Amino acid sequence: MRRSRRAVVLAATIFGLGPFIVGCAPDVSQVPPGTLQEIRGIGSVQAESSLHIHEDTIEVTNLFVIDVDGSSVEDAVDTAVDLLQARGWRSLGKHPDLVGMTSAKWDAYATVRAFDSEELVHYPDVLKAFKAMSAKMEHSVIIKVMANYGEL
Repeated sequence: MRRSRRAVVLAATIFGLGPFIVGCAPDVSQVPPGTLQEIRGIGSVQAESSLHIHEDTIEVTNLFVIDVDGSSVEDAVDTAVDLLQARGWRSLGKHPDLVGMTSAKWDAYATVRAFDSEELVHYPDVLKAFKAMSAKMEHSVIIKVMANYGEL
């Protein structure tokens, strides 16, 4: 008898708090899986990871290190931008160290920059993997992609 009362109290607690727990779940902002497939398609993916920022929402930023077979660091960025533009991405302009891009198809925003291990400080799993590799990074770019927040 005591055991069944405990089960009823537990069930009532779970079902009573269920709507409250669901109602407090944060919004998740992330790009559709097709976006990530499109980014992967521009070259040989050497590493990828994601970063989740928790505030009022969970904002997922996906990071890729991709070998696009550029002949130099600058050429790798230009090649990646050209490959993304061929897939419908629009360049928002080149800044000193990156190119911002947007995709209306995916409602996404991306940055493309030459490989620099300093950019991986928030991605320790990727940084650790690259310390163990002996790849030529001048052929690679770092692409970060996230959901777009309105017109850029």
